[in-house]
Amino acid sequence: MTTACPHIHHRWQQVGLIVLLTLLLGGTAWAKRSPDEILVTAADEMIAAIQEDQDAIRDNPAQLNRLIADILLPHVDMISASRLVLGKHWRGATRAQKKQFILEFRTLLVRFYS
Repeated sequence: MTTACPHIHHRWQQVGLIVLLTLLLGGTAWAKRSPDEILVTAADEMIAAIQEDQDAIRDNPAQLNRLIADILLPHVDMISASRLVLGKHWRGATRAQKKQFILEFRTLLVRFYS
């Protein structure tokens, strides 16, 4: 029996990457730096932090989650990302549901990219 799970997982990775890059680059219109500069800076910071904390990450993989949350996620507009992901369902959600979704979606992004 063939399962489509690997393809679905790969597809979700692609969607997640597109959403993250869109939000990293799209949410920077107000910044004085170009989106490319912000992306390169964030990537450089992430690489440097991973190299610096290699032993700590090896001993405690949750350390990588913290680095992602601290370095990459500040550049993501979580409300806009959540609205994009939920699409038409965003309007029907209560304020509490939206807040919970944003928290869970943020957790998903951290785990996904770690």
